[in-house]
Amino acid sequence: MQCTGSSYCRKTCASDELDCYILDNNGFVLLSERSEHTGKFFGQIDGTIMDSLVQDRIFRRISLMD
Repeated sequence: MQCTGSSYCRKTCASDELDCYILDNNGFVLLSERSEHTGKFFGQIDGTIMDSLVQDRIFRRISLMD
């Protein structure tokens, strides 16, 4: 789906061209159109977008030691 400045375009989760997710504050998928994604860390599903979210300071990377 491509929108230009001169045309009205509304992107919604109902579109087949978009995948929509609801994430918790730790980046885990709470709700997805694909049930197999629920409960997974979003970085496992789409690392490129997760990296962008970290770069835009929506999420931050925290290293944990076990």
